Amino acid sequence: MERTFTLVQQQVGSGTILYLDGALRLGHIEATSGEPLSAAVRSVVASGSAQIAIDLRGLVKTPDSSGLGELVAAQSALRPHGETLILVNVPPKLRGLIGTMGLDVLFRIVDTEAEVNTLFGAEPAVE
Repeated sequence: MERTFTLVQQQVGSGTILYLDGALRLGHIEATSGEPLSAAVRSVVASGSAQIAIDLRGLVKTPDSSGLGELVAAQSALRPHGETLILVNVPPKLRGLIGTMGLDVLFRIVDTEAEVNTLFGAEPAVE
């Protein structure tokens, strides 16, 4: 059984949203690139976008310690650029785990993609 997740990247205003679909656990890699999440974030930073949000609505299991480590490593890739990793659509169980472990100080957690769009200066959608 392959241990992969997928990431879809979308430029939004001055930042990038990475939509994660799958599990973020020990040994899991991105299906297309074969890289862990933190390497994918470093690739986005290398391409010139240091404002990054990870949308976790497609997360299928609560991350294990390795998955949480990948989120911390992703944040570490942004620190030299003065940015904070934004987590959006965080499942309640994961949000509680992040708070319990004291990791909530590392991330900016928002509830909706609309909040990310505002933070990245994207034009609101016209309805």
